[in-house]
Amino acid sequence: MRRSAASAWIPAAVVIAVVVGVGMITPAAQTHVASAASLGPDNGDAVTEYVTRAASSFDGASGTRWALMTPDTPVDVAGLAQLVGDVRVSEVLLRASVDRVQMPVIVQPVAAGSAALARVPALAQGRAQTMVGSDDRQQAALDYTSAQLGAGCACVVGAVLHGEVEALSTVARTPGVRAVEIAPDGVDVGRLAVRPLLPEHTTVVEPGPDDGAVPPAGAP
Repeated sequence: MRRSAASAWIPAAVVIAVVVGVGMITPAAQTHVASAASLGPDNGDAVTEYVTRAASSFDGASGTRWALMTPDTPVDVAGLAQLVGDVRVSEVLLRASVDRVQMPVIVQPVAAGSAALARVPALAQGRAQTMVGSDDRQQAALDYTSAQLGAGCACVVGAVLHGEVEALSTVARTPGVRAVEIAPDGVDVGRLAVRPLLPEHTTVVEPGPDDGAVPPAGAP
């Protein structure tokens, strides 16, 4: 699955190309006519409208689908595992939260299995360390993000799931889950994109202020 160079730095409400490794697409999914879709809120959406839209994506749905899950509040990978149960996690969206700072979203593909999910923070830290900010402020944000990921922070702001609609519906009803939106049937996973619903999006989905101080990498 392709990823643009722009994904090295992802402010609020910017499209993130979904990355799925080889072997994650089921044979049944490969038989569908290729199509494109996006999951997540659009810039300017009312949060309540998006949450309602996500819930309505289940209407009449069946079979195996891709989905975007958003937790109520950021969680660590252990918390993510508790929220999704046995449903397959194919990608994790992580973001260290700093008040009044536009922080990067790190998009980490995940191999199958609980052991692979447990390695996500270390892999995401390595990914953050390879990114280069366009200026000192962005680089400081990346350095702080890397340090937080290395410390096992509660930084999961979303996850791309793959599973039966019934199982995804169970996740959507799980306490601690803010929303689950499923993709239409027959979506070509290579053309799926997601936009995270971030914690600071409480009324309207829009970029927040970016005038706060970025903590040093060693800060708690």
